[in-house]
Amino acid sequence: MEVLTIESVKKVYGAGQLKLNNISLKAEQGDFTAIIGEKQAGKTSLLHIITGRQTADSGKVSFYGQNIRKLQDDAWRYTAWIPDDILLYPNRTVRRIFERTISWTGMGTIQKAQELCQEFSIDIESKVAELSQKQNKCVSFINAVFTNPRLICIDELYHETDKETYTMMMEILSGLCRKGAAVIASFDEYKKAAGYCNRFLLLNKGNCKAKGTISKDYSPPKMVSMNLKSCFKDTVSESEWEEYIRLFLHDCRELAGDEVVTRGNSLFFSYDGDLTALSHLLFKYGCEDYQVEQMTMEENFLKNYERWQE
Repeated sequence: MEVLTIESVKKVYGAGQLKLNNISLKAEQGDFTAIIGEKQAGKTSLLHIITGRQTADSGKVSFYGQNIRKLQDDAWRYTAWIPDDILLYPNRTVRRIFERTISWTGMGTIQKAQELCQEFSIDIESKVAELSQKQNKCVSFINAVFTNPRLICIDELYHETDKETYTMMMEILSGLCRKGAAVIASFDEYKKAAGYCNRFLLLNKGNCKAKGTISKDYSPPKMVSMNLKSCFKDTVSESEWEEYIRLFLHDCRELAGDEVVTRGNSLFFSYDGDLTALSHLLFKYGCEDYQVEQMTMEENFLKNYERWQE
């Protein structure tokens, strides 16, 4: 069942500054959707529109088929929001924050919140002002998830956390997805969502560059790159050069298909096949100077090979 539907959302700021351009997305029960993009990509703006903190200039956002602009409080209580910044109630105790959430949503228990506090080493009786930034982020996280919401929106969860804490949070979110919740979370790079997300939306300056489903064990391909002159300088004579390179390029294309690109003396291609076959090819032709590097998801989907172009 579809939990969230985003249809042709557009947002413009100030003097015609485009933030979001015709963005569409669907999230079903159990989906963990990663919104991926660099700074100013439009991630936070999209999350603010989804959570009702901003309105789109055009387009539509629906929660279980109901326009999000018309949602009543009884529908909003099934959603949760974890912002990038920290909680703003310094004089309240952690317990009081959870009690207010229970009072408004009618869901969750102090016992459940306290169990999560213990997992994150948080004293539920402490005041927010006494907490570190990491502890504040943990309280914000617990306050969002202990009621078992149906939709959880998160802006850059990894800020102010360490690796162990972040992994704990992601595992809890995955557990909620298995129970039927939908998670929409922003990331500045795919590797922070790797192993957890099954859908993605790749944003660049407000535009959708790619989207779809993705395997949780997806790994971006490797990039093989070399300078042909230096790679074969001690392997082949000048008189044999053109024929040798022609045969080499032919075998590269047999191995990697149309992904083989040449720019002058530079050659590079993305490759996610058998590394034994790749090693055999490079050994067969006596390659002496080449690189095999891990691509990012963004480079792969955007076909951005700038890092390997001389």
